[in-house]
Amino acid sequence: LKLGKFDRDSSNWYSHSYIPGSAIKGAIVWSMVQKNGYVNKDILNGNTIFYNAYPLVDEKNAIPMILGYVGDKQDLRSNKDNVRLCHSFDGIKHENTIPCNNYEFVVYDKDRKQLKGYNTKLVENLHINKKDAKDGNKTLMFRYEAVKKGECFRGYIKVYEEFADDIYNILNENVLYFGGSR
Repeated sequence: LKLGKFDRDSSNWYSHSYIPGSAIKGAIVWSMVQKNGYVNKDILNGNTIFYNAYPLVDEKNAIPMILGYVGDKQDLRSNKDNVRLCHSFDGIKHENTIPCNNYEFVVYDKDRKQLKGYNTKLVENLHINKKDAKDGNKTLMFRYEAVKKGECFRGYIKVYEEFADDIYNILNENVLYFGGSR
């Protein structure tokens, strides 16, 4: 799954590690147009809200890692399984700490009262585009990043009851196209 990010250079295209709500909305609207030939304005005008879909880890919803957490420098650099984190805004000056940016997402474990870090698994692929290479133009070649097959996401859609069945049926289809992804 390739979900384009604006961070890119001429030979590398990067992907989001979650599914933006706007991509979900676009995929559902496109499917509705294909089936019905139209889309109700209540789905387009903001009355229906498509939230971002974040990774599902051990059947629990992950959320973006909150910025501002710091931990012991040595523990974070050694990638230990358990690192005690403190928030940098708690007013206490912590010694030998660095920002915790090892993970993009976290899951809260209620039983153990701790956060578990998670990074979406991404793959890098090489794309060779011979189709657009015409009349002496060189073959277009670039790397792109994509979410690895098998990653699971969970998002939410706030929708009027009258449209819920239509959206539910679209989401239950075997294939859902997000923009230019395949």
